[in-house]
Amino acid sequence: MRLDCPTSATVTPTSGPFETGDVLKCEADGYPLFYTWTDSNGNVVSSTSSVTIFNPGDFTLTCSAAGNFTTPCEATSSVSGTATGEKRDRNRLECGGGGCKYVNDLYSADILKRIRARGGGGGGGGSSGGGVPW
Repeated sequence: MRLDCPTSATVTPTSGPFETGDVLKCEADGYPLFYTWTDSNGNVVSSTSSVTIFNPGDFTLTCSAAGNFTTPCEATSSVSGTATGEKRDRNRLECGGGGCKYVNDLYSADILKRIRARGGGGGGGGSSGGGVPW
């Protein structure tokens, strides 16, 4: 991984078939300090390096990997497809590192959206899944 602005981002998997519950992951070649996933309407649906498909149907999701340097920089990648299966719950329990925490993906994405609206930066990149609220 390079220690500068990301120049490219890659989403995996890149093609279906997709099912509800599938997790899409984003990686960048630079040093992204935060990730953002948006839906086809521009709504932030995750603020981590991955996103979970919760609802069946057509979707387009775009991952942005951004660096927080003097001059802002980012790289993006998109994936489109159709997910099959049952609707999934957005609230979940994540366990690891000796403990568990309750996660509500809509709440965390909403907080990030409000921070950005006030001109704030992003948070640290992570590997836990965010959720698509459609």
